[in-house]
Amino acid sequence: MDFSLLTADSAKRNHKTWASHNTFREGIAIKTLEYPEIFQTLFPGFPDSMRMDTQLWKKYFSSSFNAGIHSSLLENRVDSLWQAYLSWTGCFDIYGKHGADVLVFGHLTYTGA
Repeated sequence: MDFSLLTADSAKRNHKTWASHNTFREGIAIKTLEYPEIFQTLFPGFPDSMRMDTQLWKKYFSSSFNAGIHSSLLENRVDSLWQAYLSWTGCFDIYGKHGADVLVFGHLTYTGA
């Protein structure tokens, strides 16, 4: 985690993933590309070579981030209500270059019910 980045925008500019309690205002920046364990929880099944693909991530982090997903890593280290925010449109770039077994469309929001 990178506690020096205090906003979702600053995390994105620095190629970090933002995680929070369903809000972009308060949260933490996650060093997704720097740690294989974190990368695999957010992008399971993709090769480590994808994590190192700087051109792909440059394009990916220029996309809008609007899909929140839950991660077992966050549940273990922060708490179960936190989610990481990803770019669902950026995932098309991943699919175009690396393929995928499953494509997920849409956004699920935890309502606490």
